[in-house]
Amino acid sequence: MAHPAMRYNAQSKELILAHCHYVSLPTELIDAFGECAEYLDCSHNRLMNLSHLYEFKNLKYLILDNNRLHEAHFEQLQWALPKVKVLMLNRNELMDLQRTIKLLASIFPHLEYLSLHGNPICPDELELQPFSEYVNYEYEYYRSQVSGAFGKLKFLDHHDLQRESMSRPVPSKQTTPSFSFWLKTRNQSDQFMSKGLKFGNVIGPRLRSSMHNTDSEIDKSITNKDL
Repeated sequence: MAHPAMRYNAQSKELILAHCHYVSLPTELIDAFGECAEYLDCSHNRLMNLSHLYEFKNLKYLILDNNRLHEAHFEQLQWALPKVKVLMLNRNELMDLQRTIKLLASIFPHLEYLSLHGNPICPDELELQPFSEYVNYEYEYYRSQVSGAFGKLKFLDHHDLQRESMSRPVPSKQTTPSFSFWLKTRNQSDQFMSKGLKFGNVIGPRLRSSMHNTDSEIDKSITNKDL
């Protein structure tokens, strides 16, 4: 039986399952929306089985914030989901940077937007989790490792990768963590919004809806022209 919090918008093809207390997606929801939903918000659940994602044949936008997911959950997925362009995994329990990168790159090879705020692997400039400052590498090292694994990635967390220099040297993994990039990124975001880039008419409203439902700290300057 569908949870009362479940919502579906046939026009935008958005299926919202946030705060439904799901451990696994109900069969009736998969049967009803698996063929048509392009946007799936499963944030604030406790999903243990991700294999149901394969039943969403046209999935492009996937929100899995706040599910206590770790690497073993993604090892359940044996083949790629090539249509997914946006993946949000904020505030989960991903703890092994290289293992996570390898898994996500194989499952979601065509990602254009990825957000990992609040995971142990992310030296979080938003400081969503206190222990994130103790990882033994800086955010820039993390960013270079993640972005290098995805050939089409345009946004990582709150960074616009296309607007940042690609010639900077890769920092040492042993350097002390720093959150100085956050102030710079906030200034960049202000510049993006002043150019009219805040929330385009396709993906922008969808991520805004997700932010409303998940309290996700993500970059707000994405438009349909960017993805």
